[in-house]
Amino acid sequence: MQSFRKSAFTLIELLVVIAIIAILAAILFPVFSRARENARRTSCLSNLKQVSLGFMQYAQDYDEQLPKGKVSGDYRGRGWAGVIAPYVKSIEVFRCPSDSSSAATGVARLSYAYNSAIPYSLSLTSFLNNWPGPMIAAFTTPTKTILAFEIRESTFNPPIDADYANVGGGYSPAGTGKGSNNLQPGSGTSSPYYATGYFPGVTPDGRFDGTSPESGKFGRHFEGSNYAFADGHVKWLKTDGISTGLAAQTPTTVAGVNYGAAGTEVPGYSATFSPR
Repeated sequence: MQSFRKSAFTLIELLVVIAIIAILAAILFPVFSRARENARRTSCLSNLKQVSLGFMQYAQDYDEQLPKGKVSGDYRGRGWAGVIAPYVKSIEVFRCPSDSSSAATGVARLSYAYNSAIPYSLSLTSFLNNWPGPMIAAFTTPTKTILAFEIRESTFNPPIDADYANVGGGYSPAGTGKGSNNLQPGSGTSSPYYATGYFPGVTPDGRFDGTSPESGKFGRHFEGSNYAFADGHVKWLKTDGISTGLAAQTPTTVAGVNYGAAGTEVPGYSATFSPR
């Protein structure tokens, strides 16, 4: 009589299969993760494009003048994000899908900031205190002037608060410069930190006052961030693709004038926050 033996995996065969699965997982998981983050970066870029179009459409309705930084008094809905909100699809465009920060009760997260150094006064104080927004014609190099960019840890109160930063804060995205060349994000309970990453060799951790918890981070999307420019185009750039501009006089200096963005071309001063 012919006998039949029941076949089964040997221990070695099982270990080989497990090893193959582990190798495939090690190869494929980073690919899937990168594909997912690439989709988020694209979505963020689309959001920032909507924000940029909101600025441009607002300017068309107001004689080619961009919004103010904020309006003093009752802030809610009267800052830059509030006034361009009617021109965007929804307030969700103000949030990057890769921004994992949580919001406090009654507030929402804001993932983007408005450049306070664009050329209307070269003064953070005027940006925050009712002065008119800049005229489109004032930009000498709109293709190199950053209008809006990514930030971390900022909030706005419904219906979209003033969206301006603490006066005199030293949060330069490049870790350099003075108060008036800082790019100001929304008001809120959390200090604003920049998603642009930091520039090594400027201060110990790349932030203007040398104490940033963002030390060592190089942008929200593949060591880079999305930017909106004054001519309406948006673009992803690596952290080292952004000029650091002027260095701070001291690591603790947090305020000053006569430092501007690319479009200001202040005589005797370098552009502080612009593509190289």
